[in-house]
Amino acid sequence: MGLIYYNSKQYESAYKHFEKVCRLYPFDYANMLMFAWCNIQMHKNEEAKMWFRKVLLLSPYDKSALEGLRLTQK
Repeated sequence: MGLIYYNSKQYESAYKHFEKVCRLYPFDYANMLMFAWCNIQMHKNEEAKMWFRKVLLLSPYDKSALEGLRLTQK
């Protein structure tokens, strides 16, 4: 559901779903990455930065996470 809302640009609804899954499955790589991007879209850069860093712990060279982390630095 989170991905459907995200792709529909309904970021607040997507946020709720990604957050719930992150609480239930804290090491779910794909969900963490999408939750980080959702945070970027909602201008929550500090929270996004934290999630991108968690993704990079699982996959240090993930291009999407590195790009997202770079965007949080601006």
